[in-house]
Amino acid sequence: MVVILGNLSRTNISIEEVVSVRQKLESLSQTFNLASEGVIAVSTEEAEAKLKQLEDAAWQEYLGATRGQPQTVYDTVEAWAGSRLDERLAKIEARRRRLHLVAA
Repeated sequence: MVVILGNLSRTNISIEEVVSVRQKLESLSQTFNLASEGVIAVSTEEAEAKLKQLEDAAWQEYLGATRGQPQTVYDTVEAWAGSRLDERLAKIEARRRRLHLVAA
């Protein structure tokens, strides 16, 4: 399942939409953390699907933050958003490696 978080063609994103996306991300992240600690038993496929959702959400957050920004703001926002995206993708990749180690 892929979660689509808003219309990507829009240039103005409200704070309510950002908060909504953040809440969805926290929910997915919390679910995966519980699963990786053995609190929730999930299959490898389910865990991989949740990782994919987290990865999609990370990219959605990046696009939401950078799209439609005036050039004067874009450089600052893109640096922050790019750094946050890199950090989140690295964490997801680390979780993916652990998942494959456990599954092997």
